[in-house]
Amino acid sequence: MTDIEVVQSALEKARDNCWARAAHAGQMYLSQKIAMTRETIMARPHLNPLQSLSAREHEILHLVAAGTSAPASQHSLSCRRRP
Repeated sequence: MTDIEVVQSALEKARDNCWARAAHAGQMYLSQKIAMTRETIMARPHLNPLQSLSAREHEILHLVAAGTSAPASQHSLSCRRRP
């Protein structure tokens, strides 16, 4: 194993441990990418990301938020399964 691989492995284990510690403490753990995206959105409170969604995207969002299963969502949206 090269030095770079050893470091990458150690970083992955540390990241996994952060997630496990947060979960064990009843806290939420966000990846760095998600945390940065969240910070970007929070820095622009005057912009509403929901305003850019189409009517269909709004409908899908409501189905997901309601916990609708994928098959039920497909039926509700009149989608057909592809062979």
